[in-house]
Amino acid sequence: MRKAANLSILLMSALFILLSGCEKKKKVNYTTLTINSIPQGAVVSIDGKELSTTPVTVKITPGKHIIKAEKQEFLPKWTKVLCSPGATAAVEIPMDPITASTLIESTPQGAEVIIRGESVGETPLVLYNQSLGPRSAILKKIGAVNKEISWEITDDRPRYIKETLSSNLGNLIIRTEPSNATISIDGKPRGNTPFSAPIEEGNHSIKISMSGYSGHEQSILVLRDKTLTKNISLQLLPGSVTISSSPPGAFVYVNDKQYENTPCEIKDLKPGNYKLKIQRPGYDPSERDFSIRPGQKTTVSINLDSNTGRIQLVTCPAGISIYIDGKFLGKTEKGEHKDVSKVFEVDNVSMGSHTLTLVHKLAKPNTKSFTLKINKGETKRLKNIRMWIADTELLLRDGKRYVGRLETENDQAVMFEIEPGVTQHYDKSEIKSMKTLEYKEE
Repeated sequence: MRKAANLSILLMSALFILLSGCEKKKKVNYTTLTINSIPQGAVVSIDGKELSTTPVTVKITPGKHIIKAEKQEFLPKWTKVLCSPGATAAVEIPMDPITASTLIESTPQGAEVIIRGESVGETPLVLYNQSLGPRSAILKKIGAVNKEISWEITDDRPRYIKETLSSNLGNLIIRTEPSNATISIDGKPRGNTPFSAPIEEGNHSIKISMSGYSGHEQSILVLRDKTLTKNISLQLLPGSVTISSSPPGAFVYVNDKQYENTPCEIKDLKPGNYKLKIQRPGYDPSERDFSIRPGQKTTVSINLDSNTGRIQLVTCPAGISIYIDGKFLGKTEKGEHKDVSKVFEVDNVSMGSHTLTLVHKLAKPNTKSFTLKINKGETKRLKNIRMWIADTELLLRDGKRYVGRLETENDQAVMFEIEPGVTQHYDKSEIKSMKTLEYKEE
């Protein structure tokens, strides 16, 4: 009985299984989902199941799903999607690179941080958003040795760098004679002498200047932890003087040395005191003291006082050549009267004794000289100066012929000077003819 019951149950189970297998399977309406990332190549997991790398297209059951994207050197990224039955969808996942911040400090502070040749700030300095990889910088500060530092960003943890900079200073002392000269170092003003200050190790250019003195330029080498002392004597600049006189053309003597006539400029004179002497014929000499200051120009102007006199003379006849001390000055000219010249004036005759000479080749004698003494400002007027010059040819009835000067003449007679100082009286009845001689002035 029990066996029959078990057989019955077994048959019923087999029938149920057979009937179940004959039923139709239920159809699932999947979603087509395309997944991409920026940048591409990220490993994609859906609901914890790793699929492939982006870009990737999958069929997924409708509903909510969690997508995770992972890529080396980037932070993992999760995103939620809602898939509709039978739909086509796409999702793009932006990836954020792994970065970290770096704090750089130095002792002393205030060091310039230089990265790839560009200054990015001074310590203490925080560098943000540094990507993965090795990094380097140079710390630079006046008075310190440049220091190169390096570090590496391997994850998003902040980095901390602290460096102690070594001093690169030496000491520079500059003294000048005289003091209070202006100093520039490497083109920058640094005050006046005497000078003492710490200076960076290395080559430097110093420039020293002072009014009235020649400049001084020099290259120096400063060593770390050493003192460099420079004692410099500045050289006075020469000066110049411009000398003028009224009237110009005067002789110039400075400390008894003769220079060009006025106006003139004398250069390269050492600073100090000088004695100037000016001389010009016909004028009183003038002396003056002047000073030359370093690098400066001095001007001296002198009005000369005339020390000359004047000579006035008249000759009988005109046409006489006039000489003073052997120098030809001119000839007397005809005046209103045929036997008397115009007044001949000789100006600017210097003080002292002079020789006045009158010359005519037909005169007897043909020269006449006088010694004159001229005083300052004096006008010496000479009486009419007569020179004996034959002006008439006289022919007598007895055949005698004379050449001389006709002194006087009237209707009955003439007074005729045969030679200087010898005068004869002739009646008109004795005279055959009288002829006036013509001669050219000398």
